[in-house]
Amino acid sequence: MELADSCAFPTGGGQPADTGTLNGARFSDCVRDADGRVQHWCERAFEAGDEVCVAVDWERRWDHMQHHSAQHVISAMAVHKHAGIRTISWELSSAGDCAVELDCDPSEHGATLSEIEAQVNEAVLGGKAITPRQMSKEECEAEMALYDKSSTEHLFRTPERFAPVAELRVVFIEHVDANPCCGTHVPSTAQLQAVKFTGVERIARDGKKCTKLSFVAGERLRLLLENYVLIGKQLKASLSCGPEGWAEKAAKLVADGKEDGRRLKKMGAELHAMLGEGLVAKAQAERLPAVHIHRIGADTGALNHIIDAATAAAAAADAPLKLRVLATAKDEEGGTGAGSFVMAGLDARGADKELAAAVLAAIEGKGGGKDRVQGKLGALQGVAQAMELLSAAPPDEA
Repeated sequence: MELADSCAFPTGGGQPADTGTLNGARFSDCVRDADGRVQHWCERAFEAGDEVCVAVDWERRWDHMQHHSAQHVISAMAVHKHAGIRTISWELSSAGDCAVELDCDPSEHGATLSEIEAQVNEAVLGGKAITPRQMSKEECEAEMALYDKSSTEHLFRTPERFAPVAELRVVFIEHVDANPCCGTHVPSTAQLQAVKFTGVERIARDGKKCTKLSFVAGERLRLLLENYVLIGKQLKASLSCGPEGWAEKAAKLVADGKEDGRRLKKMGAELHAMLGEGLVAKAQAERLPAVHIHRIGADTGALNHIIDAATAAAAAADAPLKLRVLATAKDEEGGTGAGSFVMAGLDARGADKELAAAVLAAIEGKGGGKDRVQGKLGALQGVAQAMELLSAAPPDEA
């Protein structure tokens, strides 16, 4: 939907678009087309000439204003006060962390980044005025000549890509920075509330080691801190210690969990071997051509391990035998939901194709395979019929 004028901000300058309503109808995006016209993606259509009231989602807009202004202050401190560390690009997300990419190696500038964070928050506390101005090319050149480019007080930085433009919108941050920008900003750095760097990642840009610096500011930072306070209370109660002991206790819990996992895996393997060997012993003692085992809470992986053990035990027996095995599992005793099954010891795609199909029909199984058929078990009550089928046509003994 194209309007003659709009207060909604279209995507641009690294800032996401506003969302809101047109006469109460939601618009989910706002973009500027190749001709410079702003298009609103609205859930309803309007007629040409209709008058509409544009209302933007203010919480989203304010959040974008805070983070866009915070990015300007971060980039200004980096380039003005730290040997010209320049901003390559930046990303304003509508949730989570925002990010600035700087042309410096984080492994060599860790202390520098900490200084930048402190300087940014000094500017926040200073309540520096943030003012946009429309300036002609001549005014821009005069401004650049007025201020010393090496000055840390006020440096006008105009990207070369703006050189052909007749007029620029320049965002001034009092005694901090001036930069061409089309985005929305807060009136004062004080309204950023605070800025926190939340992550540093080394990235490569054009073969050079650079920094991806994540940050959060303003109301989003306050909500993040509020969430962390709640998490902290839960951790204090669960770990029975204060914040100074959380890292140590968490590391111990992780280490203990890994060790318990290794023990359980070993015990599981031993259990599967015992169950598989037990199936073969039962088949030998009772001269059974087919055996069945059902496990509560097992998955197809566990069923396959049991059958692996049974196959190995059958092959190693004094009188090696061919044995058909049907292994089934459900999540809980008497559960009505679907379970799983694995069937081995028959040629499901060859000589035993019809037998395999009949067994699957009995247990309402859905799956496939050749030497082993596995899949979802639909009817555990059909196992008795399935075992009759498997036992009625016993495999040839080796």
